[in-house]
Amino acid sequence: MFDYKIKVWPVKAANTKLVGIASVVVDGWFSVGGFRIVAGANGLFVGPPQSSGKNEEGEEAWYDNVRFFGEEGIENRKKMYDAILLEYYRSQDR
Repeated sequence: MFDYKIKVWPVKAANTKLVGIASVVVDGWFSVGGFRIVAGANGLFVGPPQSSGKNEEGEEAWYDNVRFFGEEGIENRKKMYDAILLEYYRSQDR
């Protein structure tokens, strides 16, 4: 497993489900920004950074920029996303 630190910026905007943005610094030297904290129908969830492009039919599409592979990756994604949400909740207590 790797060590990571999370920074959250709450978003206070009307008419949007986006409630925060997060970045993750991995092992103190690699940063990934653009994780979205979204208020969905079943509560808050984390969305990975995404970029737009064209699909095979030439239509506009969104693609995840961060991927987790295998069983270990799935477990680590859950831990990281849970930690992002925990840091968001902590930021709301300040």
